[in-house]
Amino acid sequence: AVKSAPMSLLPKAATSSSYPDKPKIEDCDLRGGAEMINARLQSFTMRRCKLRSFALQGSVIRGDALFEDIKEGFLRAAANYQGKLIIRNCDFWGNGGEEYSFEVSACTPTHTLLENLTCGRKPIDIVRRKQPRTEWNPNRQIVIKNCKIPHLRADWAQTEHLRIENCELGEVYIRDGRIGKLEIIGCSLMKLDISRTQVKEQDVQTFIQRLNTKEGTNKYRLPTEAEWEYAARAGTKSTYSLGDDKGELGVYAWYDGNSGDQTHPVGQKKPNPWGLYDMHGNVYEWVNDWYDVSYYSRSPSTDPAGPSSGQYRVLRGGSWYSLDWLLRSAFRGNNSPELRFLNVGFRLALSPGQ
Repeated sequence: AVKSAPMSLLPKAATSSSYPDKPKIEDCDLRGGAEMINARLQSFTMRRCKLRSFALQGSVIRGDALFEDIKEGFLRAAANYQGKLIIRNCDFWGNGGEEYSFEVSACTPTHTLLENLTCGRKPIDIVRRKQPRTEWNPNRQIVIKNCKIPHLRADWAQTEHLRIENCELGEVYIRDGRIGKLEIIGCSLMKLDISRTQVKEQDVQTFIQRLNTKEGTNKYRLPTEAEWEYAARAGTKSTYSLGDDKGELGVYAWYDGNSGDQTHPVGQKKPNPWGLYDMHGNVYEWVNDWYDVSYYSRSPSTDPAGPSSGQYRVLRGGSWYSLDWLLRSAFRGNNSPELRFLNVGFRLALSPGQ
């Protein structure tokens, strides 16, 4: 255990061999700044400390990690947690040099508990990743309770169960994640933004089947590729529905040049001439067709329905992660219907006459 320690006992940028196997940091004033980098630990405990900034980066913690009664400052708990992560009875107000009040990124604990936290105006950030990934070990459960959080981000969270209980919340963003069950119980809430991506085409078909069953209809479906392009072009024959000038693309679309590497809520950019938003960029969209590179050389000229079989499904529209040329109205993407991606979603069509 380290108590009232001088900062030399927590050296910056030290090697993993510099750290004890089960560090306990208690009753310390760490407002001078500290970090533990690339450590290999059995467990980790920090209690009753004052921080300016503490970072636990690039480390592997095979057991449980506890942060308790931490005051002031900023905590970046960006480690690979293989046990439980518990953070409770803490006040995080950030510091002038950090984007967040508190950040738990790139971590995969079996359970995460955030309890009795008070945070400053800067957002707190939970399990956020900067790059799209197709697979990632999920948290089994994330529980946030009895917290005061003006700005909560759970972007790209992957968990079987996210439960937010008895919290005073301002803005909450839960985007691009894979969450089995979401519960928000007994909370005051100013804004909730949930964007669903990481859906494989098979998930979409299951959703459509359940939606049609719930409403006693069969009107909902994925559009065909021809229907999608007809709607995206909106009567135009140019490179994009906005014209041929890619310099105007940022007014209509989220893509590599302006997205900040993340999905955005629908409708923040200008629509196409038919009033449809985000046909270019933001997320790729599954359509109903199997992909065949030469299909349109032999397809019907009116309402082609796509090949009857294939290995890959068609994706259209480009995404926040795409270069500008991938957002062209004519561009055809494709991928396996069994895979999920952070930059892939869908929109539904209504069958004619419905």
